[in-house]
Amino acid sequence: MPSPQPPDPSPEGAGSARHSNQPPDSSPVTDLNSAWQALARSAKTAYALRNFDTATSTALQAYSFARQHFDLGDPRVLNSCLMAAESSREGGKLSKALEYYQEYLTLKLKHSQPDEELASVYADIAQVHLNNADATSAVEALQKSLDTVMTIGLGNKPIYFHIGFSLSVALERAGNNEAADKLREELFEQLERAGLPSTDLYRLWSSLAGILVSHHYYDRALSVYDNAHDLLEEIEGAPALELSAISTRMAEILCWQGNRKQCQKYLARAEQELAADSSESANIARVRLKFTQAELLQALGVPKREVEEALEAAFAAEMFLIEADEAFTRECKFRGIELLKGIGEIKRAKSLLERINPPAADGWGPQVVRYWSIQGELAQSSSEWDKATQHFSRALELAQAEWTPELQPFQIAQCMFNLAGALMRQDPTRSLHLLNEVEHLLRPSHVGSETTALGHCLLQQARLLGFEGRSPEEQRAKLEAALRILDQPEREVPLRGLLQTLTALCKLEFESADYQAAVKYGERALGYALSAEQTPVSEKIHLMSLLADAYTFLGNSGKAAGFRATLEITPDPESDDGSEFA
Repeated sequence: MPSPQPPDPSPEGAGSARHSNQPPDSSPVTDLNSAWQALARSAKTAYALRNFDTATSTALQAYSFARQHFDLGDPRVLNSCLMAAESSREGGKLSKALEYYQEYLTLKLKHSQPDEELASVYADIAQVHLNNADATSAVEALQKSLDTVMTIGLGNKPIYFHIGFSLSVALERAGNNEAADKLREELFEQLERAGLPSTDLYRLWSSLAGILVSHHYYDRALSVYDNAHDLLEEIEGAPALELSAISTRMAEILCWQGNRKQCQKYLARAEQELAADSSESANIARVRLKFTQAELLQALGVPKREVEEALEAAFAAEMFLIEADEAFTRECKFRGIELLKGIGEIKRAKSLLERINPPAADGWGPQVVRYWSIQGELAQSSSEWDKATQHFSRALELAQAEWTPELQPFQIAQCMFNLAGALMRQDPTRSLHLLNEVEHLLRPSHVGSETTALGHCLLQQARLLGFEGRSPEEQRAKLEAALRILDQPEREVPLRGLLQTLTALCKLEFESADYQAAVKYGERALGYALSAEQTPVSEKIHLMSLLADAYTFLGNSGKAAGFRATLEITPDPESDDGSEFA
């Protein structure tokens, strides 16, 4: 039967829709549960497709309908309200999310007994507060979550430790480091006394490390992962695949920190752990690890030849694989193409892409999005902007229409970012709109490479604001936000975006006649540019020219003359291969 349509389904009209005593429409409702289920399914579908405004609106319709036809303590009433809260949260409507969460709590506490779901909702509310930079309220919500867990008798269960760890992070965010350290110490002591099976304990340690990573506490996460690895090693017959997975995860964190030596150490350990396993699954894991090694080396900004050597080793490992399904073979080619593109081997990358048959009607899953994204990237590398726009548009369309758990917000944001880059020259207004959407998707939670992506997004926004003639203040705000994200002092190797952001700030301050600030940013950028052998010569020349002019306006003729003398002996940028470092 047709889904009933209550009046004013928009989020803005949520109050009247939820509390109206009028029926959803004038037609008789013969099956109330089916009518509610139809609305709930529509809300869930929109949520899965990341159409959060639609999901919220439809969830509110379901909520209004359920309030009118079922008891207020009915699970259908509670579930609809919770769907509206979660959709609002994911859509960035944080104040609305808190409003609906509070309404859910009022109904839940009045009509139901405390349960695990209530504890989870308090934890979700805490995350909303953290996204609002309100750590104090997050601490309060997590304490209620922890109290609920204890009330229902789940102390010393995994959920207790997850919430406790999250509470320690929130306490630290609120500036109460002493309480955070004390709570973590208590949690670790309780873990040791909990008597959990070793396998469960190791998985819990791994999960707790993930919480630390999500809040960018990388050093602590490494320590916890190390404990998880030690626990797993003590288990007789410990799976080599799982040992290797932990070592690889640690290598990735070390890559984010720019610690090349330690990153390579853990990659070697991961490879060694797989050596004793001759199963086909271990062989596939070895190939994946080889590609991961090449990707992390590229991200660390090592010389091109080292990335090439690692990539050739990955190709060789894949070639000797006896059995592999088509999806895995495509994955290897995709990763190889992206690595080749990253080291400037565009012709070879295109040749490899030609060996992949275009997507069939089915059987590709998320890989179909990757195929069109790579097509767009290679077209963009050849300055074929119309083709790039066409391919990136197709990738984004598929990512939004065929959402699966494998296509997380980061992948959808990446599609938008790629399309924005292709449109920057043709349609800067639409490009800026897309970048705003990217920022919206990446803001709630970003770790590792996603942190870098958010920084690059802010940098591109600043560039477009400049193209559109927007005020220096608007551009500066975006650039300074990008700098806060990309400027990671603990990194041994600076992120590529950091150099670009510092250069953009130098140029902006120069144009704003703040020559002292221009020198501050420019000197730092030039230091990074000169220490990274893959920095294009054209960028070094641009920085030295800006610094020479800035020092001239500051009256420091000696410094200005020094930079101009260096410019005279700098090689012709035509000889530069233009390759970038991460």
